[in-house]
Amino acid sequence: MNSMLVLIMAGGEGTRFWPCSRADCPKQFLNITGSRTLLQETAHRVLSLVGYERIFLVTGRRYYDKVREQLPELEPSHIILEPEMRNTAPCIGLAAIYLRQIAPDETMAVLPADHIITDQKEFLRALSAADLMARKHSSLITFGIVPTYPASGYGYIHRGQIKEAVEGIEVFEVEEFVEKPSQNVAEDYLRSGNYLWNSGMFVWKISTIIGMFERFMPELYRGLEELSPLLSTPAAEDKITQLYSAVAPISIDYAIMEKAPQVLCVKGSFGWDDLGSWSSLGELLPGDEAGNRSQGEFVQRDCRDNIIYSPHKPVAAIGVDNLVVVETDDVLLICHKERAQEVRELIQKLKEEGKKELL
Repeated sequence: MNSMLVLIMAGGEGTRFWPCSRADCPKQFLNITGSRTLLQETAHRVLSLVGYERIFLVTGRRYYDKVREQLPELEPSHIILEPEMRNTAPCIGLAAIYLRQIAPDETMAVLPADHIITDQKEFLRALSAADLMARKHSSLITFGIVPTYPASGYGYIHRGQIKEAVEGIEVFEVEEFVEKPSQNVAEDYLRSGNYLWNSGMFVWKISTIIGMFERFMPELYRGLEELSPLLSTPAAEDKITQLYSAVAPISIDYAIMEKAPQVLCVKGSFGWDDLGSWSSLGELLPGDEAGNRSQGEFVQRDCRDNIIYSPHKPVAAIGVDNLVVVETDDVLLICHKERAQEVRELIQKLKEEGKKELL
């Protein structure tokens, strides 16, 4: 067993997966492609490496009961609760202060709860390599995924020189982090071979990441240090609420990763997908000879390249192409595949119209 600690981030609302993902049951708590929910899959994925005693989870207070229901093996004391969402930087900072009390000299892996990984063995090899590099170099380690197509929906990592190889797994210096590119630029990245998808997964020493918060987010760092002696007391909850009310939402990428010195990237090829939209789910569903991908019964005539997610109701279609169709008990979503990312804007419209029952 590895002595590393694993932090699962499970606090997001998964808005891009609406209407299946709702505010009271976001996508990490859904069973989308298999026998387990995405959260359960994430925990199960690392069990052979660390065991439940070294798995921790950070989520919103409103999701505590769902986490206990889906991961009953996880100690309640291993569930770190946020009063509200503030993106990944405050979330990781809060968790790091918790974990420092348990194992201040250890490494921690940070894994989102809603990713798909199809090659578990290769993923664990990459995770072990990242752990070794974090211990050896006291660097921040991220995972760059070898792109399989020119995706414009992912951020990219421009890889620099190779640092070393760990049992055949290449580790590179990071030249720069790149925002989601246009389709043409994504095609250039794919051709160059020097760009990897930014997976949003990390490994580092607990002491190293806390030092980065001190350097790049000093105000949050001071608040976390004030919180630290209160963590095992009843005053902790109010202090965390006060701390979160004063911090702006910001991702760990913007707050630290893009500024930090000597960030390293473990090159990964383990069937990764962040399930960032209905279009990305289509890559994981069974398909037919016309490129239609479906979950549930789909009867079609002269239809091509559609994504149909309707586990409970048959769908029949004639002469439609490049659509996403998602059926739930109370909502039917239909959109063009190329506009699936606009689900967030649709949710905003529902909020403005006061249709909270659909959110």
